[in-house]
Amino acid sequence: MPFSIIAAHERSRGIGNRGIIPWYIKRDFEWFKEITTGKVVIMGLTTYFSLPDKYRPLPDRENLVLCDDQNKKKIIEDEGGAMFSSIKQVIDYCENKDCFIIGGASIYKQFIDIADKLILTEIDYDFTCDTFFPEYDKKDWNRMFKSDIMIDDKLLLKYTFNIYERKK
Repeated sequence: MPFSIIAAHERSRGIGNRGIIPWYIKRDFEWFKEITTGKVVIMGLTTYFSLPDKYRPLPDRENLVLCDDQNKKKIIEDEGGAMFSSIKQVIDYCENKDCFIIGGASIYKQFIDIADKLILTEIDYDFTCDTFFPEYDKKDWNRMFKSDIMIDDKLLLKYTFNIYERKK
């Protein structure tokens, strides 16, 4: 069961501030959609409910929410998602599936040691963030792909798409 983590972070590994992403890079959202469409996406409760109503659950993907708040289970399932209360349940369910961990910080932290791949948009800017992508040892990973440096035409942010695979 391959687990891939997909995230965008700024220079200090920041991924959010007060429950929102502090940037909007259209091409990054397109990249995310290209990679995850038709796959399983795994997220925490905060990430799930931060999605705009019209994109919840994320279309054309199997949405799994890792959370132990049973009061939210009916809402998530009525919307078309599935809720799991433990990482073990998710791992067992995903045995033969291609799965992408999409956030938030605590979910990334729970999966960082078992992920096979990191798909990271690395933004060359320092934002004010209160939520961070977990630390990881780059020597444990091989960068398999790095895009050219791109510049967002609205915010003029420099960023790259990167794919890392865990060293065997």
